[in-house]
Amino acid sequence: SRIPRQFERFKNPMKMTKRLYQLSPETVLPLRPMELRHVPSMTRVFNEFLARFKFHQIYSEDEVAHWFMPRDKVVWTYVVENASGDVTDFGSFYSLPSTVMRHEKHKVLMAAYSFYQVTSVNDVQQLAQDMLRLGKQAGFDVFTHWR
Repeated sequence: SRIPRQFERFKNPMKMTKRLYQLSPETVLPLRPMELRHVPSMTRVFNEFLARFKFHQIYSEDEVAHWFMPRDKVVWTYVVENASGDVTDFGSFYSLPSTVMRHEKHKVLMAAYSFYQVTSVNDVQQLAQDMLRLGKQAGFDVFTHWR
């Protein structure tokens, strides 16, 4: 990838770019990994979010559990709960590693892809930044997030 033009004037432009765009390791939102007990309230929040669109699926609790329950090396889902334990926001991402060919040191590129970012209380941009942090903590090299 190319260094942004405004950093080319620095002695070490890559170092400046990394410093500017570096995220702190701690999440801002009180995120926790999704558990089975979160499925009913998460289904409600997810279907309310999808209802904003003219054409959308209505998910059952079984479907939400199937698509979002964390599975090692497959899908990660984190939730924000209110005081009564109901899910208010959640974010998820999945893994799609790629083989690196003809490189002595690197054999696999660990890529995470944003799945869903759903908020009813918190800022969606903050949730997205926290998903980046959690992806890095999970050992991913790249995190793709669509706006």
